Amino acid sequence: MVACIAMVAGVDYTVARERAAAVANFDGSEGVFLDKAKNVLGDLGVRATYHGYRVMPTAWSDLPNTAIVQVDGPDGTPHGVVFRRKGGREFILDWNKQDRVPREAANYKLHRYSPYLEIHK
Repeated sequence: MVACIAMVAGVDYTVARERAAAVANFDGSEGVFLDKAKNVLGDLGVRATYHGYRVMPTAWSDLPNTAIVQVDGPDGTPHGVVFRRKGGREFILDWNKQDRVPREAANYKLHRYSPYLEIHK
């Protein structure tokens, strides 16, 4: 999740990690949960809205134009990515990839029963 924070805030990973440690007590032993990621983003000047378990997306079309979401990784383990819709196209920004990936060309599946962060830019 720290990499997602860095991508959304437009800061270096090291800066995002330092702010996550200060704001969300991140120590590297566990990830940063979305509700805490919202606070870290706020500290970095990015406004976000936490959408909890009552408003869970079941399709990519349910998401706002920019969001941090959980997807199922190749091994079935969920991990965070940045979803971005721009000009009618949808992209995934994943720290595992070198560049943004067109969502329709990637094999990403939304993690079931997962909240998300709506990013207001």
